[in-house]
Amino acid sequence: MSAGEYGSTDSTSKLHVIMPGWAVMAANRADSASELIERIREWFGTGQFSSVHEMLSKVKCAVDEFTAHSPLFEKNCCELLIAGFINGHPLIVVISGGPKGKLAIRMVDNYCAIGSGALIATVILNCRNYSNQDELEIALYLVYEAKRLSEKADGVGPITGLVWLTADEAGNLNDAGREHIEEIFKTEGFGSGLSISAFPAGSIQAVSPDPQSTIIDSISQQPLLE
Repeated sequence: MSAGEYGSTDSTSKLHVIMPGWAVMAANRADSASELIERIREWFGTGQFSSVHEMLSKVKCAVDEFTAHSPLFEKNCCELLIAGFINGHPLIVVISGGPKGKLAIRMVDNYCAIGSGALIATVILNCRNYSNQDELEIALYLVYEAKRLSEKADGVGPITGLVWLTADEAGNLNDAGREHIEEIFKTEGFGSGLSISAFPAGSIQAVSPDPQSTIIDSISQQPLLE
């Protein structure tokens, strides 16, 4: 799980390890998200569930309670990404605003992103063919890269927290690990410098006097890419 700040001027952490084997990432209003996370923590109890259905029922109870009774609830007030393990199997649950602003619960496969940088992060992970079968080091880097590039979006701050989670423990990168992963990003990632070799002579050409028809004619003569 990777997250920045709630905003570029707000240093509140978006990552919360709520109990062994369970962590939550939050987006949008920090106060609303924190209140909902506390209700989830209370409903989860020990965090030991016999089934996915039991866990989802607890999440729904927390959301319904928050929606009905909290003064911090408003339409589309917050998003949560809940990651954890049931009987050793990982799963991701997302709470986000539905079409009418009501908080909706859904499960996702493989990976997910929330917040203003979610679209960029998801595209990067997709382009990198990110998979839940990746080794830890690869997964850490790809998630870090997606977060760093998502900083192009408004509201995504420059500080990055990176947390890994198993059924029994959670951890993060120390200073040496953060320096190493940033160096990889600068030299190997999408954020590194781009070097383009020279195009073949004449391959970039001007057209006249009717540029539109000439371009269309040129394109129509090209074979389809396979």
